Amino acid sequence: MKYSEIRPRLRTGDILCWSGTGLMSNVIKMAQLGSGHGRTAANISHVGLVVLGDDMRMSNDWFAEGTKHAGRVLTFESTTLEDVPDIRDGTRKSGVLVRPLTDKLANYRGSVWVRRLAQAPVGFVHDVLNFMHDHHGTEYENNIPKLFLSVLGLTTGWRPEDVSTMFCSETICALLEYANVLDKGAQDSDAICPAEIYNIERLGIRAPAHYLPAVAIKMDCKA
Repeated sequence: MKYSEIRPRLRTGDILCWSGTGLMSNVIKMAQLGSGHGRTAANISHVGLVVLGDDMRMSNDWFAEGTKHAGRVLTFESTTLEDVPDIRDGTRKSGVLVRPLTDKLANYRGSVWVRRLAQAPVGFVHDVLNFMHDHHGTEYENNIPKLFLSVLGLTTGWRPEDVSTMFCSETICALLEYANVLDKGAQDSDAICPAEIYNIERLGIRAPAHYLPAVAIKMDCKA
C-alpha cells in the first residue's frame, strides 16, 4: 500500500520492519539467513514501533508542549542512523529515539513493511508511554560481538539481560513484554533479532493481542 493510504490506519503498537541496503544491514540479513530464518524474515534488518502523537497526550511528560505532535505518526526505535532529529530535543543522534515516520521514510533507502496490532491489551498505550519515558535516550548497543551473537541466536541463557545499551529488536521485544503483548520473562530481549520480531507469533503473543500479516509500504511520502 502507499504510505498515504495506510497512514490513517496506523496505530500505536504497530511494528515497522525495515530492510536496509547498507553494509551493517546486509551483514545482519546474511547472519539471520545463515542461522536458519526464512528468506523473508531474514531480509528484515531493523524494527521499530509506531506511536501516534495523539496518544502522547496521555503523558504530561512527553506532551509537555501541548498539541505539538497531534496528528503525527511517529516511530520509536533504537538506531545508528542520525538523519532525522529526535522529537524530544531536536538533535540528530543514535540510540533509543522517537522520530516522525514520514521524515524517516523520506530519508530511507530500502524497503519497509508494517504489521498492525489487533486487540491491544488493556492499558497498552499507557504502558508504551511509560516504557518510552524510561528508555528514551538509551545508547545504541555498543557491544558489537554481543549484537551479532544475538542475531545468530547464541546469547540466550548464559548471561543476564542488560538494557544499559539497546539495539532495535531488543528494544521492541522489551517494550512488548512490558506492555503485556509478550509474556514477561519468556524471552531474553537482548537475544532477539529483527527476523524474530517480524515473526512475532513464534515468541508467544498473549491473548487477546495478535498481529495482522505484513503489508509492504510504498514510500510516497507527500502525505
